[in-house]
Amino acid sequence: MQNNIKEPVKCNDKCPYCGSDKRMVKEYVEEQRSEGNIGSKAFPDGAGSLNLAFVDPTLPRYQLGRPVPAPAMQVKFDICGECKKLYPVEITYQPQMTIVSMTPAPRMKGG
Repeated sequence: MQNNIKEPVKCNDKCPYCGSDKRMVKEYVEEQRSEGNIGSKAFPDGAGSLNLAFVDPTLPRYQLGRPVPAPAMQVKFDICGECKKLYPVEITYQPQMTIVSMTPAPRMKGG
């Protein structure tokens, strides 16, 4: 960890459950590239991505309608082409990088 920033964590380049190197997301990315639907620089890891912003709406800084930075984590993942289980490829941390704006939930009619 440097300057309070965690280093990325490399996780798996093949399925940790069955050992297969068949990666469904990576294969699909390659297929989409070859068909010209995405560029060569898109999805460089050939993995899916989940972005998790850590927001506590009870804290004053997350008042409604006011965008503020929030810590976040990005989990790159793939799905095994054999056993079909999801597994992490890489985890990166983004302290105070994600801008979050809380909005009120829609009100239900009649309630």
